[in-house]
Amino acid sequence: MGGVLDAKELENALLAYCKSANSVPDPALLATDASFAKGVGGTKADHLAEKVMGELLRDTGGLSLVQAGGSLFEQWLIGTSAAAVACANGKTAPVASEYGHGTWIRALNQQGSCYLYIHTTTYQMQGTRPVDFVGGEDEGPVGDPFASFPSTHIDTLAADVSKSWGNGKVPLLLCDGDEGYATVKAAFAAAGPTAELCMKPFVRGVVATKIKFADHVETARVLSIKMMKAGGTLIVDLSDCGVPNWKEKICNLEDYKKTFPIWMLDANSHRGVDKHGQI
Repeated sequence: MGGVLDAKELENALLAYCKSANSVPDPALLATDASFAKGVGGTKADHLAEKVMGELLRDTGGLSLVQAGGSLFEQWLIGTSAAAVACANGKTAPVASEYGHGTWIRALNQQGSCYLYIHTTTYQMQGTRPVDFVGGEDEGPVGDPFASFPSTHIDTLAADVSKSWGNGKVPLLLCDGDEGYATVKAAFAAAGPTAELCMKPFVRGVVATKIKFADHVETARVLSIKMMKAGGTLIVDLSDCGVPNWKEKICNLEDYKKTFPIWMLDANSHRGVDKHGQI
Protein backbone atom coordinates (compact mmCIF):
# COMPACT_ATOMS: atom_id res chain seq x y z
CA MET A 1 0.00 0.00 0.00
CA GLY A 2 1.15 3.56 -0.67
CA GLY A 3 3.74 4.81 -3.11
CA VAL A 4 3.38 5.81 -6.75
CA LEU A 5 2.01 3.65 -9.53
CA ASP A 6 4.53 2.53 -12.12
CA ALA A 7 3.63 2.69 -15.83
CA LYS A 8 2.11 -0.80 -15.98
CA GLU A 9 0.14 -0.38 -12.75
CA LEU A 10 -1.29 2.91 -14.00
CA GLU A 11 -2.33 1.28 -17.28
CA ASN A 12 -4.07 -1.50 -15.35
CA ALA A 13 -5.97 1.03 -13.23
CA LEU A 14 -6.99 3.03 -16.31
CA LEU A 15 -8.14 -0.10 -18.15
CA ALA A 16 -10.14 -1.15 -15.07
CA TYR A 17 -11.77 2.27 -15.18
CA CYS A 18 -12.71 1.82 -18.87
CA LYS A 19 -14.07 -1.69 -18.30
CA SER A 20 -16.29 -0.49 -15.45
CA ALA A 21 -17.53 2.58 -17.30
CA ASN A 22 -20.70 3.10 -19.28
CA SER A 23 -20.56 4.69 -22.73
CA VAL A 24 -19.63 7.99 -21.05
CA PRO A 25 -17.94 8.51 -17.66
CA ASP A 26 -20.29 9.33 -14.82
CA PRO A 27 -18.78 11.73 -12.25
CA ALA A 28 -21.90 11.73 -10.08
CA LEU A 29 -20.26 9.84 -7.19
CA LEU A 30 -17.42 12.31 -6.87
CA ALA A 31 -19.04 14.64 -4.34
CA THR A 32 -22.32 15.60 -2.73
CA ASP A 33 -24.54 18.49 -3.71
CA ALA A 34 -24.28 20.11 -0.27
CA SER A 35 -22.27 23.10 -1.48
CA PHE A 36 -24.62 23.91 -4.34
CA ALA A 37 -27.86 25.87 -3.94
CA LYS A 38 -30.97 23.78 -4.52
CA GLY A 39 -32.35 26.35 -6.93
CA VAL A 40 -29.22 26.27 -9.09
CA GLY A 41 -29.24 22.53 -9.84
CA GLY A 42 -26.32 20.40 -10.95
CA THR A 43 -23.71 18.86 -8.68
CA LYS A 44 -20.23 19.60 -7.47
CA ALA A 45 -19.09 16.59 -9.50
CA ASP A 46 -20.52 18.09 -12.68
CA HIS A 47 -18.62 21.28 -11.95
CA LEU A 48 -15.36 19.41 -11.39
CA ALA A 49 -15.73 17.26 -14.50
CA GLU A 50 -16.46 20.34 -16.59
CA LYS A 51 -13.46 22.13 -15.12
CA VAL A 52 -11.24 19.17 -15.95
CA MET A 53 -12.38 19.10 -19.56
CA GLY A 54 -12.06 22.88 -19.76
CA GLU A 55 -8.43 22.63 -18.72
CA LEU A 56 -7.89 19.97 -21.38
CA LEU A 57 -9.34 22.21 -24.05
CA ARG A 58 -6.96 24.96 -22.94
CA ASP A 59 -4.14 22.49 -23.61
CA THR A 60 -2.60 22.39 -20.16
CA GLY A 61 -1.72 18.75 -20.63
CA GLY A 62 -2.72 18.05 -17.03
CA LEU A 63 0.50 19.57 -15.69
CA SER A 64 -1.14 22.43 -13.79
CA LEU A 65 -4.15 20.52 -12.51
CA VAL A 66 -2.84 19.93 -9.02
CA GLN A 67 -4.84 20.48 -5.85
CA ALA A 68 -4.78 19.12 -2.34
CA GLY A 69 -5.46 15.41 -2.61
CA GLY A 70 -3.93 15.01 -6.06
CA SER A 71 -4.58 16.35 -9.54
CA LEU A 72 -8.11 17.11 -10.71
CA PHE A 73 -7.77 14.23 -13.15
CA GLU A 74 -6.79 11.92 -10.34
CA GLN A 75 -9.70 13.02 -8.18
CA TRP A 76 -12.09 12.53 -11.09
CA LEU A 77 -10.72 9.11 -12.07
CA ILE A 78 -10.32 7.55 -8.63
CA GLY A 79 -13.42 9.27 -7.27
CA THR A 80 -15.71 7.65 -9.83
CA SER A 81 -14.42 4.09 -10.22
CA ALA A 82 -14.26 1.47 -7.50
CA ALA A 83 -12.47 -0.80 -9.99
CA ALA A 84 -9.70 1.76 -10.51
CA VAL A 85 -9.36 2.21 -6.75
CA ALA A 86 -8.93 -1.55 -6.30
CA CYS A 87 -6.26 -1.69 -9.01
CA ALA A 88 -4.41 1.33 -7.63
CA ASN A 89 -4.16 -0.49 -4.27
CA GLY A 90 -3.50 2.66 -2.30
CA LYS A 91 -0.91 4.10 -4.68
CA THR A 92 -1.18 7.53 -6.31
CA ALA A 93 -0.85 8.49 -9.95
CA PRO A 94 2.54 9.96 -10.89
CA VAL A 95 3.09 13.50 -12.10
CA ALA A 96 2.05 13.59 -15.76
CA SER A 97 5.46 14.82 -16.95
CA GLU A 98 7.09 11.61 -15.71
CA TYR A 99 5.39 9.72 -18.53
CA GLY A 100 6.54 12.06 -21.27
CA HIS A 101 3.86 12.30 -23.95
CA GLY A 102 2.03 9.17 -22.81
CA THR A 103 0.05 6.82 -25.02
CA TRP A 104 -3.49 5.67 -25.76
CA ILE A 105 -4.76 2.33 -24.40
CA ARG A 106 -8.21 0.80 -24.78
CA ALA A 107 -10.72 -1.66 -23.32
CA LEU A 108 -14.33 -2.64 -23.95
CA ASN A 109 -16.81 -0.76 -21.79
CA GLN A 110 -18.99 -2.32 -19.08
CA GLN A 111 -21.68 -3.42 -21.54
CA GLY A 112 -19.13 -4.85 -23.98
CA SER A 113 -20.73 -2.69 -26.67
CA CYS A 114 -17.85 -0.41 -27.66
CA TYR A 115 -14.20 0.39 -27.08
CA LEU A 116 -13.20 3.19 -24.73
CA TYR A 117 -9.80 4.79 -25.22
CA ILE A 118 -7.94 6.45 -22.35
CA HIS A 119 -4.66 8.37 -22.35
CA THR A 120 -1.97 7.46 -19.83
CA THR A 121 -0.82 11.07 -19.31
CA THR A 122 -3.97 13.20 -19.45
CA TYR A 123 -6.42 10.42 -18.39
CA GLN A 124 -8.73 11.71 -21.14
CA MET A 125 -11.28 9.03 -22.12
CA GLN A 126 -13.23 8.91 -25.38
CA GLY A 127 -15.27 6.48 -27.44
CA THR A 128 -13.82 7.35 -30.85
CA ARG A 129 -10.49 5.92 -32.01
CA PRO A 130 -7.75 8.58 -31.57
CA VAL A 131 -5.75 9.30 -34.72
CA ASP A 132 -2.50 8.57 -32.87
CA PHE A 133 -3.67 5.29 -31.29
CA VAL A 134 -1.17 2.50 -31.97
CA GLY A 135 -2.79 -0.93 -32.06
CA GLY A 136 -4.96 -3.31 -34.03
CA GLU A 137 -8.17 -2.47 -35.80
CA ASP A 138 -11.36 -2.19 -33.75
CA GLU A 139 -12.72 -5.70 -33.80
CA GLY A 140 -15.76 -4.63 -31.82
CA PRO A 141 -17.61 -6.70 -29.21
CA VAL A 142 -17.65 -10.47 -29.53
CA GLY A 143 -21.43 -10.55 -29.71
CA ASP A 144 -24.30 -8.13 -30.10
CA PRO A 145 -25.19 -7.07 -26.51
CA PHE A 146 -28.70 -6.15 -27.65
CA ALA A 147 -29.45 -9.32 -29.62
CA SER A 148 -32.06 -10.48 -27.08
CA PHE A 149 -33.92 -7.13 -27.03
CA PRO A 150 -37.32 -6.91 -28.77
CA SER A 151 -37.28 -4.98 -32.04
CA THR A 152 -39.74 -3.42 -34.47
CA HIS A 153 -39.72 -2.01 -37.99
CA ILE A 154 -39.54 1.76 -38.37
CA ASP A 155 -42.86 1.75 -40.28
CA THR A 156 -44.72 0.31 -37.28
CA LEU A 157 -42.65 2.00 -34.55
CA ALA A 158 -45.24 4.56 -33.44
CA ALA A 159 -48.04 1.99 -33.33
CA ASP A 160 -45.91 -0.51 -31.40
CA VAL A 161 -44.86 2.13 -28.87
CA SER A 162 -48.50 3.11 -28.38
CA LYS A 163 -49.39 -0.55 -27.89
CA SER A 164 -46.57 -0.94 -25.34
CA TRP A 165 -47.81 2.09 -23.39
CA GLY A 166 -51.34 0.71 -23.50
CA ASN A 167 -50.04 -2.52 -21.97
CA GLY A 168 -48.59 -0.56 -19.05
CA LYS A 169 -44.97 -0.53 -20.26
CA VAL A 170 -42.80 2.50 -20.97
CA PRO A 171 -40.65 1.65 -24.03
CA LEU A 172 -36.93 2.45 -24.05
CA LEU A 173 -35.73 2.90 -27.62
CA LEU A 174 -32.12 2.19 -28.56
CA CYS A 175 -31.16 4.11 -31.69
CA ASP A 176 -28.20 3.56 -34.00
CA GLY A 177 -26.34 6.84 -33.47
CA ASP A 178 -27.49 10.34 -34.43
CA GLU A 179 -28.81 9.19 -37.81
CA GLY A 180 -30.90 6.46 -36.21
CA TYR A 181 -32.25 8.88 -33.62
CA ALA A 182 -33.25 11.34 -36.34
CA THR A 183 -35.06 8.54 -38.19
CA VAL A 184 -36.97 7.58 -35.04
CA LYS A 185 -38.05 11.17 -34.38
CA ALA A 186 -39.19 11.53 -38.00
CA ALA A 187 -41.27 8.36 -37.67
CA PHE A 188 -43.04 9.69 -34.58
CA ALA A 189 -43.59 13.09 -36.20
CA ALA A 190 -45.18 11.44 -39.22
CA ALA A 191 -47.59 9.54 -36.95
CA GLY A 192 -48.84 12.55 -34.97
CA PRO A 193 -47.89 15.43 -32.66
CA THR A 194 -44.53 15.05 -30.88
CA ALA A 195 -42.39 17.00 -28.45
CA GLU A 196 -38.84 16.30 -27.30
CA LEU A 197 -37.66 16.64 -23.69
CA CYS A 198 -33.87 16.67 -23.19
CA MET A 199 -32.53 15.15 -19.96
CA LYS A 200 -29.17 16.97 -19.90
CA PRO A 201 -30.35 19.84 -17.61
CA PHE A 202 -31.56 17.22 -15.08
CA VAL A 203 -28.42 15.07 -15.23
CA ARG A 204 -25.57 17.49 -15.92
CA GLY A 205 -26.97 20.55 -14.20
CA VAL A 206 -26.77 24.27 -14.76
CA VAL A 207 -22.96 24.40 -14.92
CA ALA A 208 -22.88 22.33 -18.10
CA THR A 209 -26.20 23.32 -19.70
CA LYS A 210 -26.83 26.89 -18.46
CA ILE A 211 -30.42 25.85 -17.68
CA LYS A 212 -31.69 25.98 -14.10
CA PHE A 213 -33.12 22.76 -12.72
CA ALA A 214 -36.43 24.34 -11.64
CA ASP A 215 -36.88 25.97 -15.04
CA HIS A 216 -36.48 22.62 -16.78
CA VAL A 217 -39.01 20.95 -14.48
CA GLU A 218 -41.47 23.58 -15.68
CA THR A 219 -40.47 22.86 -19.29
CA ALA A 220 -41.16 19.17 -18.67
CA ARG A 221 -44.61 20.04 -17.29
CA VAL A 222 -45.50 22.28 -20.22
CA LEU A 223 -44.41 19.77 -22.87
CA SER A 224 -46.18 16.89 -21.10
CA ILE A 225 -49.48 18.78 -20.86
CA LYS A 226 -49.18 19.84 -24.49
CA MET A 227 -48.78 16.23 -25.64
CA MET A 228 -51.55 14.91 -23.38
CA LYS A 229 -53.99 17.48 -24.73
CA ALA A 230 -52.95 16.75 -28.33
CA GLY A 231 -52.87 12.98 -27.91
CA GLY A 232 -49.26 13.05 -28.99
CA THR A 233 -45.95 11.48 -28.02
CA LEU A 234 -43.41 12.96 -25.60
CA ILE A 235 -39.91 11.80 -26.57
CA VAL A 236 -37.62 11.77 -23.53
CA ASP A 237 -34.10 12.21 -24.92
CA LEU A 238 -31.61 10.29 -22.76
CA SER A 239 -28.98 10.64 -25.49
CA ASP A 240 -25.44 10.65 -24.05
CA CYS A 241 -26.35 11.75 -20.51
CA GLY A 242 -28.46 8.94 -19.01
CA VAL A 243 -31.49 8.97 -16.73
CA PRO A 244 -32.11 11.44 -13.87
CA ASN A 245 -33.27 10.31 -10.44
CA TRP A 246 -36.92 11.04 -11.13
CA LYS A 247 -38.31 10.02 -7.73
CA GLU A 248 -35.81 11.60 -5.34
CA LYS A 249 -34.77 14.65 -7.38
CA ILE A 250 -38.02 15.59 -9.13
CA CYS A 251 -41.34 13.78 -8.76
CA ASN A 252 -41.32 13.20 -4.98
CA LEU A 253 -39.50 16.40 -4.07
CA GLU A 254 -41.75 18.88 -2.28
CA ASP A 255 -40.85 21.73 -4.66
CA TYR A 256 -41.69 19.78 -7.81
CA LYS A 257 -44.13 16.95 -7.01
CA LYS A 258 -47.15 19.06 -7.96
CA THR A 259 -45.43 20.38 -11.07
CA PHE A 260 -44.34 16.98 -12.39
CA PRO A 261 -45.97 14.18 -10.32
CA ILE A 262 -44.69 10.61 -10.59
CA TRP A 263 -47.89 9.35 -12.23
CA MET A 264 -46.90 11.18 -15.41
CA LEU A 265 -44.21 8.54 -15.94
CA ASP A 266 -46.49 5.62 -15.14
CA ALA A 267 -48.16 3.91 -18.09
CA ASN A 268 -50.59 2.28 -15.64
CA SER A 269 -51.86 5.51 -14.09
CA HIS A 270 -54.53 6.13 -16.78
CA ARG A 271 -54.62 9.79 -15.81
CA GLY A 272 -54.42 12.99 -17.82
CA VAL A 273 -55.02 16.73 -17.67
CA ASP A 274 -58.42 18.20 -16.80
CA LYS A 275 -60.52 20.37 -19.12
CA HIS A 276 -58.52 23.40 -18.04
CA GLY A 277 -55.21 21.73 -18.98
CA GLN A 278 -54.17 21.29 -15.36
CA ILE A 279 -52.36 18.22 -14.02
